[in-house]
Amino acid sequence: MKKHPYLQYLFLIVLSTLFISCKETTNYQYIVNLPQHFQGAPVVFMLHGYGSSAENFKADTHFEQEANARGYAVIYLTSTDAGWSAGAGADKNDDVKAICALAKSIQKEFHFDKKRMYVAGFSNGGFMTHRLVVEGKGTFAGGICVAGDMSKTVWKSRKSKTKVSFFQISGEKDDAVPKISNGTAKYAYDPAIEDVMEYYATSNRLNFDAPEVQKIGYGSTLTKYTGDKSKKQVWHLLVKDGHHAWPSVTFNNIETNNLILDFLDTQK
Repeated sequence: MKKHPYLQYLFLIVLSTLFISCKETTNYQYIVNLPQHFQGAPVVFMLHGYGSSAENFKADTHFEQEANARGYAVIYLTSTDAGWSAGAGADKNDDVKAICALAKSIQKEFHFDKKRMYVAGFSNGGFMTHRLVVEGKGTFAGGICVAGDMSKTVWKSRKSKTKVSFFQISGEKDDAVPKISNGTAKYAYDPAIEDVMEYYATSNRLNFDAPEVQKIGYGSTLTKYTGDKSKKQVWHLLVKDGHHAWPSVTFNNIETNNLILDFLDTQK
């Protein structure tokens, strides 16, 4: 069916403006969700948590619904193992190389905007997101991590600067994300999330000492680091009383999907 690579997509887009397709390439299964006008569109690659899958992550977040409506393509990936090789242990697979290669291949196939390719992940997928933006050689313009951190291995081997935009969402009571604010970083193996945010902000020469801080939801704190001479932005949402979870309207009064898209819209 290589003769007409877009025929099936265009036909279904006319019917519903949304098409979901399962494929398998380089041992990854993935789900494609397209906006009505997908050529030249930005794209977000979604990485599930440990033991999950593309199908489950899609069912849990429904990120594609808001994203497609706002002009973003969304690709959910399934790991070849239970989790991603995010740097926390021995690497069974070279996920950095493979995911970057797959992202570039998909971008060329659908003619997405290669300057606006992003990666987002939850938990283990969030750890992998940090690794991809640090070690992915500029494949991704930015990352979104929910309930994850940068592993110590990636932190210790990082370059002096990583010039990407980044949005970190951390639960106040999530022990998987070490924090200086509550003292958990003192005894943690991985770096404090505040130090990771400072790294991204200073890499882009953003105003780390004078951020914009606002309260959202049920007392959660959203901190935004911006700069006068840079389009890059670094955001950190600390979810009040939040645990290891994707924040929701029900429990946190936070529309996480739209907040992520608001962040990505700053990069236009």
